[in-house]
Order: sequence, then C-alpha cells, then structure tokens
Amino acid sequence: MRDLKHRKSQKEIAHEAGFVNANMLSLLQSGATKVPLDRVPALARALGVDRAYLMHLSLEHLSASRQRTPSSTASTRPVTENERKRPV
Repeated sequence: MRDLKHRKSQKEIAHEAGFVNANMLSLLQSGATKVPLDRVPALARALGVDRAYLMHLSLEHLSASRQRTPSSTASTRPVTENERKRPV
C-alpha cells in the first residue's frame, strides 16, 4: 500500500475496496486488523496487485494469528462461582 502513495490516496484505495473509512487501511498496515477475505478481490484491484497473491498473504496472516491463539491450551479451571457449582 505504501508504494501507491504517489498514485492514490488512502481514501481512494479504501473507497475502491469498499471500506467506509480510510482508517481501515492504516489498521490493515499496522496489523491491528485482518483483511476481510470477502474484500480481497476489491482491495487487490484498488492496489493493482494480483488477487491470488493478496489472498495467499491474507490467509497466511490469518493462519499465523490463529496459531498464536492459546485456545487449545486454555485452562479448564472454573472461572466464576456459578461454574464452580456446575457439575463437570
């Protein structure tokens, strides 16, 4: 996205990709949010990049973030009083 600064503004790219707010591009660049997979084709078009490549990058990023999620190692200890009372 940074390479397109001289050709398109973030607002133009966001509009072409179907995002309401241009701030979404900043969030994507910083990694604060993931590219919604349904927006990949429009975003690729707006950026002038191959959509298969952008989809690959998006899926790779999504997969990497899921691997870091400790859901599979989450504790099974009761957290609340109600959970302590509930039979296991």
